[in-house]
Amino acid sequence: MANALYARGKKVWYHTMFGKHTPDEVRNFWNHCKNTCDWFKGSPCHDYPVMDKIIPMSFYGDGIAAYRGSETGQITALGWCSDFAYGNSSLTRYFPIAIYPEYAATEHTYDDIMKPVVDRVRGMVDPTVLHDWSSDGYIFLLSSIQGDLKFLRDVYGLHNYRANAFCSTCGCVKKSEDPGMTLADFRENAAHASSLPDLSEFHQNRI
Repeated sequence: MANALYARGKKVWYHTMFGKHTPDEVRNFWNHCKNTCDWFKGSPCHDYPVMDKIIPMSFYGDGIAAYRGSETGQITALGWCSDFAYGNSSLTRYFPIAIYPEYAATEHTYDDIMKPVVDRVRGMVDPTVLHDWSSDGYIFLLSSIQGDLKFLRDVYGLHNYRANAFCSTCGCVKKSEDPGMTLADFRENAAHASSLPDLSEFHQNRI
């Protein structure tokens, strides 16, 4: 798909990979990541000479209720996108990997589909592997996992958003004897704003 988009010309390629962002905006974003983000410091793109040509690639997944009342019921849609294309329409933002009905899936279906995909993505994000777009200096960097919260929790073991301690960035909870620790306290100096999250469940799921 990436090769096909690149072959359509520079206008299509830039629109689908960078949306409405200018090269200066892209460069500023990556320079900000370089200066402030620990996750970027260990990246092979950390010292990339043309920062405005780094494409943040994300996987996308969602369970979609389709054909209600029929045998097929819900389907799972898997795709990939560039994070910079978030302002595009869905057809020029998300690119399909697979769509399958959940009634026909097993616990191994997702892994079976993604295994060859991951192998290809490893080549896409490896700066030593050349692609059609490499001659223009473009390179992909695996950036994030997107999609429905339920999908992310069920497939990737994301922190349980249904739990009372739902937040993975601070200690905010839905119910507490201390109102300052609850979701309802939007103040900048709320007690939860300076607290640490309880990630014990998340780390337990990774084992």
